[in-house]
Amino acid sequence: MVAWERALLGVVVAMASLARGCHAPEAAELELVAGAADDERVRFRPEASFAELLRLPGEHDELRVTLAGYEASCERFVPPGPGRASITVTVAFPAGVDPKPGTYSWAGHEAHGGTPARPERAYALPTARIGPRGYVFPPGGSITLTAVELSARGRIDGLLAFSFPGDASHPAMSAAGRFSARLCRAGESASP
Repeated sequence: MVAWERALLGVVVAMASLARGCHAPEAAELELVAGAADDERVRFRPEASFAELLRLPGEHDELRVTLAGYEASCERFVPPGPGRASITVTVAFPAGVDPKPGTYSWAGHEAHGGTPARPERAYALPTARIGPRGYVFPPGGSITLTAVELSARGRIDGLLAFSFPGDASHPAMSAAGRFSARLCRAGESASP
């Protein structure tokens, strides 16, 4: 191989490396356990990850993070198909308190003071869907927001660590994994 061929090969290899570096990294896998049945245990990589910041005047503010293992939309609700799943975590803040990095637990409404519509302290409420079934998590665990960028093209990064061990009335439930979601909407809402 002559010198110009080696140089050209080096340029091609460098360009290929740069092209790979421009692509977003593959989403991390999430683990969802919504009940005891085999079809209530799902592992998925989000195909849609987005966050919405909603201001509810006179009540509270919410940051909703949705992670879906199918093509979902920020513009309208898209239910998961059979065997598909989504996790939505609503982090509620007292009115006028902006989301910031930190850990927000789900310990039940009583633990966060005030009322669900007017909390005294921020809390995180996880819900999930597997196919046509919806699940609301009993208290247990938290979401950690590691990065919160509220600009027009902002991102919310964090870690799900929700876990309910189960009791005589409810099966064990959990949602775990790292996530990164783009901010798709921010503004006032007439209702949650």
